[in-house]
Amino acid sequence: MSDSSNFGQYQLYQHDLSQYMKLDASALKALNLMPGPKDGSKTMSLYGLLDHCKTPVGSRLLAQWLKQPLMSLEEIERRQQLVEAFVTDTELRQTMQEEHLRSIPDLYRLAKKFQRKMANLEDVVRAYQVAIRVPGFIGTLEGVMDEQYKDPLDA
Repeated sequence: MSDSSNFGQYQLYQHDLSQYMKLDASALKALNLMPGPKDGSKTMSLYGLLDHCKTPVGSRLLAQWLKQPLMSLEEIERRQQLVEAFVTDTELRQTMQEEHLRSIPDLYRLAKKFQRKMANLEDVVRAYQVAIRVPGFIGTLEGVMDEQYKDPLDA
């Protein structure tokens, strides 16, 4: 709010919250979904148990999915198909982890640097490295043979 370079950079839009279950802080605590600030061990929550993500972006997405569960059966099933595709197809999972995700920086933070005009040459190189890896990333997803996973992966 105090950074004047942010003025005019953002716009408001309506977000349909009816697609997510509303969980307040007491529900999150009662369901033990997220580690609390005083919890010594991070694995004593569902998030800590499930978080085997290879990137910070993946960890943030998992936290968002746990804090805002979907309400639509179709969306839940589509998400389950995506997860199932990576669980059952070991080659796809390993290729994505070893060849693609390992070399991709945290795009959210990188985009914030560019937006604030704080990016340096190293950040430009990182963005370029992501851009040249996109065709291989897409090619790996298109190479999935199982037809039941084609539609969710394409989406």
